[in-house]
Amino acid sequence: SIQADEVICISKATKNDFFRYRPDYADKKTKIIYLAANEKFKPTNNIDIQKRYNIPTEKYFLAVSDFNPRKNLIHSVKSFLQFLNQSDFHDVSLVLVGPKTSGFKILENYIKDINKYQDRIICTGFVADEDLPALYSGAMAFLYPSLYEGFGLPILEAMQCGTPVITCRNSSLAEVGEDSALYVSETDVSEMVLTLTDLYQNSEKRQELSQKGIQHAKRFNWDETVYQIFNQ
Repeated sequence: SIQADEVICISKATKNDFFRYRPDYADKKTKIIYLAANEKFKPTNNIDIQKRYNIPTEKYFLAVSDFNPRKNLIHSVKSFLQFLNQSDFHDVSLVLVGPKTSGFKILENYIKDINKYQDRIICTGFVADEDLPALYSGAMAFLYPSLYEGFGLPILEAMQCGTPVITCRNSSLAEVGEDSALYVSETDVSEMVLTLTDLYQNSEKRQELSQKGIQHAKRFNWDETVYQIFNQ
């Protein structure tokens, strides 16, 4: 088996995973060095962004990922539909950003079978990098109920744009989000619905999370990452 002089792990969760497979490595051979979001992710106002991506409502929740089942996007869709069914909110959509690769077909088939509110589920396909900050910034919240992540970089991308984050506590997600995100079960639809409803109705809470996220994300930067790689 491979024997490296040193192993860099991008989170405590990743380190724990690594040791499950390689218990032969001593702690002195590993170190945890966090990633960071690109500095282009910052609060961005683009009044044309919703028209460009055919978002039909003034407000929207956002998910940004590939369509791997691990990303748990069908859970986000189920929760959003239940959120609409339990409310009178007619001015909000769910926007799913990601390239329509092989995993997209499962989600697409699920959406096709939706009888009500199908027009509120917007799949943008690939989005150019220069448009992502504006899409993050315009969202009421960023939904990231992933089943597993080694780090969870989109959490920091959303936070740097001032977007409240809803995620889960598994793997590395709570390690990255700490107390600046909201946490829900990755399987409980009702819990996600309650969280969506609370954020939709509570502008003060959205603003509080926005400011906390911006400050929290400042703890992660690439200069520090590079320094730790070469100087620790």
